[in-house]
Amino acid sequence: MTEQRTQTSREHGTQTDTVFDALSHPYRRAILRWLTKSPSRGREEAVTILAATLDHDSDRVSVALRHTHLPKLAAAGYVRVDRDAGAVERGPQFDVVKPLLERLEESAEALAFDWP
Repeated sequence: MTEQRTQTSREHGTQTDTVFDALSHPYRRAILRWLTKSPSRGREEAVTILAATLDHDSDRVSVALRHTHLPKLAAAGYVRVDRDAGAVERGPQFDVVKPLLERLEESAEALAFDWP
């Protein structure tokens, strides 16, 4: 009984860590936030919006998404990247992170930090 409880607690902790790791960078937060509103987005659209919103160079954003942020979100199962179509879609585990994203969105004005 204790062993099962410990295993469940460890799995929950790992899942919690994965969610907060995914939300720990503004690019990843923005991608996940957009996917709560639409099940698929164009990768180039994401680059353009992120670059304009955060006042970053679009080439820098494109490289960071391609090599760091989208692979991290895909590894967690939150997104699926369709390279042929140039799209980012909700992944099989998106519903794990979606309730937290929606709650943060609802509470955005009350938060003591910028969201996303």
